[in-house]
Amino acid sequence: MSTIEASVVSGLLAYLGSFPWSPTLRIANPNTGFTPGDKETYLRATILPASPQPVGQDASNSRIHQGLLQVDVFYPNRDGEVKPAQIVDALADYLDFGTLIPAGDFWVEVSAPPERLTLYADPPWAIIPLRVRWRCIRQPD
Repeated sequence: MSTIEASVVSGLLAYLGSFPWSPTLRIANPNTGFTPGDKETYLRATILPASPQPVGQDASNSRIHQGLLQVDVFYPNRDGEVKPAQIVDALADYLDFGTLIPAGDFWVEVSAPPERLTLYADPPWAIIPLRVRWRCIRQPD
């Protein structure tokens, strides 16, 4: 992983960690030990980078690094959809289109409105995913 990619991961996770509903809602970050409590509502973060794309035809031009941040809201199954939907709505507002997130020497921009996906059950949880598209432009050295 290049420096920019590590910075993006760090910046996105740090920003998510400062979500106003945290620390009430714990966050299961990638590749960390996490055991949810019984009937605990929590968030799970997954970062899905895409291949960097050059801005122009010249190899020395800027590159756009982009991908998805998926935040899954885990809520006790059979406890309704309203409360987890409220959490997803608050997350979508927090990670709204145009949000700039500091990431080391770079800035990560939320590049599209967040997408709320359909609730699905995976007992003992009901899960609502929120997908957030991001991009970061690396200037030539």
